[in-house]
Amino acid sequence: LDDEGAWYRYHHLFQELLRHQLTTRYGPDVVVALHDRASLWFSDNGLIEEALTHALAANNVSAAVRILAQNRLQTVNDQQMHRIRRWLAMFPQTVIEEYLETLMLQAWVLHHEFRLPELSALLDRVEVKIAQQAPDQDPGASESVQAEVDTLRCQEYYWKGNGRLSADLALRALRTPPIDHPFLHSSLLGLGAMAHQLNGDLRGSYELLYNELSNPSSDDPVFRGVLLIGLLLSTFPAGDLRQAERIAKQLLDQGTKYGVVPFASWANHFLGHIAYQRNEVAIAQKHFGAAIEDRHRIHTQSLTHSSYGLALAYQAQGMVDEAQQVADEVMDYCLASGTPRALL
Repeated sequence: LDDEGAWYRYHHLFQELLRHQLTTRYGPDVVVALHDRASLWFSDNGLIEEALTHALAANNVSAAVRILAQNRLQTVNDQQMHRIRRWLAMFPQTVIEEYLETLMLQAWVLHHEFRLPELSALLDRVEVKIAQQAPDQDPGASESVQAEVDTLRCQEYYWKGNGRLSADLALRALRTPPIDHPFLHSSLLGLGAMAHQLNGDLRGSYELLYNELSNPSSDDPVFRGVLLIGLLLSTFPAGDLRQAERIAKQLLDQGTKYGVVPFASWANHFLGHIAYQRNEVAIAQKHFGAAIEDRHRIHTQSLTHSSYGLALAYQAQGMVDEAQQVADEVMDYCLASGTPRALL
């Protein structure tokens, strides 16, 4: 199937024959052992869905959870929520509730879909589990999960308009031992800055983010991208359109260069709003349309607000039918995906 000759495929009928012969000749214990070996090989070669499929076929739930734990933070870091949804769909909810790793993956999906009430309740359950951890269990794992909980709590407080709580928690979390994960670290920095802005301290917001962006060690593309989003969420509400446009273009370059779809979506989202504020509605239409091209991989807030912007841009140009179609599509999507709150 490939140029290197490493992959091949049997006809599906021949596959079924071989599997039948395997079970008949060697019995289910050998089949289970082969699934375990296959799961290990796929995991070692970065094929996570296949590794999970074989681990679960062997009824080895603990191995499947270990695979998730090994790849969880990097996948969150890469903002590949579509992959996380597929992983979680392979597990019953009862299993998800048993493990911190699976609960936190579900928490990131809820955050991505802007389902704040469900997210808050899930984080409560996670913190109970952390408190119940046995003394002989790995404390580093609990600390890592607590850092994620703090990050998500900050966002929950921010979106609920409680800037003081959000800022206090972000700054307290940043004073703990350094977080060696770029997405979590930059998210806390960005949220701390956004909370400063929400509390009327725009100068404090800028100082926090620009100091980090000027740091030579901040070259990680995810780290810089999240900080740029934080800057946009501070500069745009303050009415500094020229500065916001410059930052949004940097974010668009970052998202395009490194293939981080959510970054490109947020960049186009803000560029669309900036153009609309300037009454450049054709340019706004282009950016809003680009922001929602890959709706299954972007944050639900970016999807809904960019869709609203696109509908307004169409309406401003007299394209009433197109505006109505966009509004209907985003409403149908949010209702079908169980995220109606995002429409507010």
